[in-house]
Amino acid sequence: MGVCLFTFGVETASAADRVTIHPEGTSSAITLVGDVIDFNRRELKLQQKTGAGLRYIPADEILSVETYYSEAHRRAVREFAAGEIGLAESSFLAAYADEHRPWVQRELLAALVRCARRQGQLAVAAARFLQIIKSEPATRHWSAVPLIWAPEPVSADTRDAASVWLSHNTEAGRLIGASVLLQDPAHGAVAVREMKQLARQTDPVISSLARAQLWRLKLTPGKTTPNELRSWRDEIARMPADLRGGPYWVLAKAHELAGDYEQAAADWLWLPTVYNEDAVTTVHASLAAARALTRLGRRDEALTLYREVASRFAWSPLAGEARAAMRDAHETTDASSPAGG
Repeated sequence: MGVCLFTFGVETASAADRVTIHPEGTSSAITLVGDVIDFNRRELKLQQKTGAGLRYIPADEILSVETYYSEAHRRAVREFAAGEIGLAESSFLAAYADEHRPWVQRELLAALVRCARRQGQLAVAAARFLQIIKSEPATRHWSAVPLIWAPEPVSADTRDAASVWLSHNTEAGRLIGASVLLQDPAHGAVAVREMKQLARQTDPVISSLARAQLWRLKLTPGKTTPNELRSWRDEIARMPADLRGGPYWVLAKAHELAGDYEQAAADWLWLPTVYNEDAVTTVHASLAAARALTRLGRRDEALTLYREVASRFAWSPLAGEARAAMRDAHETTDASSPAGG
């Protein structure tokens, strides 16, 4: 959901929130002033200052929300943007301890999920995301859900935790558990069975993510057909924009396995340019796109991507692989030049 959030400084913490909306059937936007009581994927509840009482605003009518954040919250956002993930996590935790608005607490938890994911702490990320779900099942922070799309190492402790999540009392918990164990030798069959059940749920977020997770099982050469990949692409287009990143990674990988490096690179590039909510998967996509472009002989474009991974995602272990690829590219160039022999 593409709602813009703007912030006031802590010195204006007593100021009213401002919600700009474009109501259905009207020609222009209006701004409402009051206190945001709650905000989820379906609606925003605003206690208006004009004496008009509580107003329920459909989420798809909201253009922006202006509110106030504490100094710790604003500092955390700056640290996170700078890639200082450990510092950002401490600041987000401090902000959470002092925050009393449930909808902002959930925003802080979503940021803490992302901090944990960037530090390779999948179990911590899952626990924090399930706190969000406990507070608001219809959360607008589904883009933070810690699912596995690209291959990544999973510790024995995390696998043990995931086996418990498979029996969680929420669909979100079972989705995370099944995602972690989908291809696990010991628990894979149970995880696949659970994921198939989730794919039949009526909640469109759960069902669409579960169906896309099941695509991972077809990521071997010869497992997909052109018609099947077209249907995947159509399904991604029907998903909310903030959930498309992981599914696009799987679609791109399937094209790579089919030998279509041009399409694979194009699909992977959607993540760093547009659908970058899941930073862990975005790094994998950027690196995979660079390698696909290298195979296509488009070395300058690949080198640009390697540089971006090394700088923009310096917190990721894959940044080291990008730097190594840059060195290899320079050595290849030097060896092929007249001076190199």
